[in-house]
Amino acid sequence: MATDRAPKGLDRFQLAGAYVGSVLGAGFASGQEHAAFFLKFGAEGFLALGVAGLMFAVFGAWLLALAHRYQTCSHTHLLEVIAPQPLATLFDALLSFFAFASLAVMMAGAGALYHALTGGPALYGVFTMAGATLGMLLLRIDRMLQVNALITAAMILVLLAVGFRSLPHALGKGIGQIASAGDWVPENWPAAAVLYGSYNLALTVAVFGSLGCDIQERREAILAGVGGGVILTVLSAGVLIAVASVLPEGARAEIPMLLAAGRLGPSAQRVYAGVIGTAMWTTAVASAYALARRLSFAVGGSGGLAALLVTGAALPIALLGFGRLVGTLYPLIGYAGAGCLILAGARSLSRSGKRPS
Repeated sequence: MATDRAPKGLDRFQLAGAYVGSVLGAGFASGQEHAAFFLKFGAEGFLALGVAGLMFAVFGAWLLALAHRYQTCSHTHLLEVIAPQPLATLFDALLSFFAFASLAVMMAGAGALYHALTGGPALYGVFTMAGATLGMLLLRIDRMLQVNALITAAMILVLLAVGFRSLPHALGKGIGQIASAGDWVPENWPAAAVLYGSYNLALTVAVFGSLGCDIQERREAILAGVGGGVILTVLSAGVLIAVASVLPEGARAEIPMLLAAGRLGPSAQRVYAGVIGTAMWTTAVASAYALARRLSFAVGGSGGLAALLVTGAALPIALLGFGRLVGTLYPLIGYAGAGCLILAGARSLSRSGKRPS
């Protein structure tokens, strides 16, 4: 990990890759998030997607710029900048828990995917994801982010291919509405859009805070935030189109995007299953990295040991099951993230520009 050796500075591509990779988790790549947050409103879901995309670009650039300005090395440092005490401490505890929960959800998702593909015990998938996450964390941060950027680029290409190859099917049948999807999502599309943007950004706060002290140029931070937000918006549009193209059967599927990939043939479906697994991996790495760096700065010790402790602690939670964890934890992350962003905006308007003590 990077707690021992820091690079000369992270560029916009590494930062944008970390941003996009932290959001491209199981819910995003499976299409479940888009069915719940956007297709619940039919064609108006695209308006909600636009609002969420604007949040990704604006808040992504702003949070990365703040992390650079104050040279934050953990999300605790960044929270001290954007929220007054004692709220900073409260959000620190919440975001630490949610990053930990995200790690456990991705490991559980790997177990569910392994079982769906092979029929074997989900436990094998959970432990495989834990090992792959730990292996990535033991790399230096610059090497880790280079690998992460390459993986993310490959995922982007496959997501776009499946999404936009589905466009004729979606246009042919029209954009349907999933009335029963996501009962915990607000009943109007603007609120759903804000909740969706907030819960994704809540998890990126942990990642951005841990990267701040490795960013040397403000311009790189802003370009990475805007660029990452644009990429996420385009990818979301592709996923939304693909899921719309497989309605109504897609509303009952656990992984709607696999149905859309199946239109391109069995090989494409297998490749997309690999994409979902990789998406889980990048999010698990982002969450575990933020937690491990937080732990190593708080109590001292090596980053490698912190990574091992964090990954091992998530294993028992992951065994509770993918569906149960997603349905319970994701809405909570969204509401907490919305509060964090609101306070961050108010704090930014009132700060005198002093560095936090």
